[in-house]
Amino acid sequence: MKPLGNRAEDARIQHAKFGEEVRERPPTDLLNGQLLKMWKVISRAMRLRCPACGEGLLFLGWFRMAESCPNCGLLFSREPGFYLGSIYVNYGLTALLVTVGYFAMFFGDVLSDPQRLGILIAFSILFPLWFFRYARALWLGFDQLWDPQDHAAGGRQHKPPAKPPTS
Repeated sequence: MKPLGNRAEDARIQHAKFGEEVRERPPTDLLNGQLLKMWKVISRAMRLRCPACGEGLLFLGWFRMAESCPNCGLLFSREPGFYLGSIYVNYGLTALLVTVGYFAMFFGDVLSDPQRLGILIAFSILFPLWFFRYARALWLGFDQLWDPQDHAAGGRQHKPPAKPPTS
């Protein structure tokens, strides 16, 4: 039985059998490439720009999204319920900030309990309203990073499942 080997070494051997030249990218290059893509997605989302081209505006008003990018044509409205995940992003960050804020105010001991409660209630109502657009932009950006759309057609790049053969 063959011992488990290094996948890169196995691939090099397989390519060498077919006479192909094998060039490997160091793992740090792959990691830096992914970090660069992630940073680009976050940067474009925080500027409320199209995740594909970085130019088109995502929102036409405070809560109204554009249908597609005016620059590259990328569709922003995918399928019904697509942006449901952005609610989790918004809620998660709000809950984290309220929790951290509570403990900071509690151990800082500068405010009374009713004052802390009032501040945190106001924050937990106002922050999600302000962060709504950024949560949607992040959700769209990460979806574009992991499942990119074709810019020209506005559709998915992966092929639809094959139809089963008819008898």
